Amino acid sequence: MQPVSRVVLFLLLVSVWSCNKVPDTFVSESPITYYNYYPSSIGFWIDYQVDSTRYIKSNLDPAPIITKSTTYFRELIEDTLRGFDTPYQYKVKVLTRKSLSEPWVFLRNHSMQPVSDHLTKNENNLRFIKLHSPINSSISWKGNRYIDTSIKQVYGDWNYRYIDLFQPKTLASFQFDTTITVLQYLDSNVIEKTHFFEIYAKGVGMVYSERHKLEKQNVENFWDKPENGYSIITKVIDWKR
Repeated sequence: MQPVSRVVLFLLLVSVWSCNKVPDTFVSESPITYYNYYPSSIGFWIDYQVDSTRYIKSNLDPAPIITKSTTYFRELIEDTLRGFDTPYQYKVKVLTRKSLSEPWVFLRNHSMQPVSDHLTKNENNLRFIKLHSPINSSISWKGNRYIDTSIKQVYGDWNYRYIDLFQPKTLASFQFDTTITVLQYLDSNVIEKTHFFEIYAKGVGMVYSERHKLEKQNVENFWDKPENGYSIITKVIDWKR
């Protein structure tokens, strides 16, 4: 075989081998940010059912007084807010009703402010850092850093962190393919329990939360029988598709 023919044959074999080469299985992934878990488009809304249980017991009462209530809320991203020498914010109109058959009525305005690595939300004049980027199990942040905890003593210098990441969850009648959970605080002993967490679904926002601030004097009781405090459970019931 002539030298030129050998060179041509070699190049053909190299070309065929390159076309059939198995690609590298390592693929570099970009950090996952909070944007996918908190929609911020004007006109987006999400409806919640909020179930509250409150416990009050004095030394004179043989058992705690238990009161339960259910309320419905809609959070509507209505407009942008500019000025105040801050990055742009979104105005969130909060509507409420006592039953599903009643019309919505205006309750108050909240606001949310997405910046490059975190999302803050103002609720009832309290500013929380709800989410932080990148989303991974090793990150933590001071979610209550803008709150005067000497006044709002239910909150403290809490380290928010992500748990149970990118998991499917069934909540009520909804199946969510990908969710993340923000554990805001968990502390429990024989007489006190504080447990706050929120679950976010991709493309939807917050879909579930629990807030428990409970006390008991009878250490033999489990936490299904508290004597003072409250439990508030919020769950999504609808949103703008």
